[in-house]
Amino acid sequence: MNNVEDVIVFGKPNPLKGQAVNAIIKTKNPLSVSDFKLEMRKFCGIHLERFKITVKFFFSRKTTF
Repeated sequence: MNNVEDVIVFGKPNPLKGQAVNAIIKTKNPLSVSDFKLEMRKFCGIHLERFKITVKFFFSRKTTF
């Protein structure tokens, strides 16, 4: 994705699925959360299996993780 500078993806315990995919994302430019989620879900839907698509997004302003 063009606006993504860095990402950390990790699993968190989920009572229904065992684990749910979460991501901490650093964007290059500010973007509304709802617009970004829509764009990210579209992108992931094209490139990933359904069970790998991120459930929760967290945003970071840190320059490095």
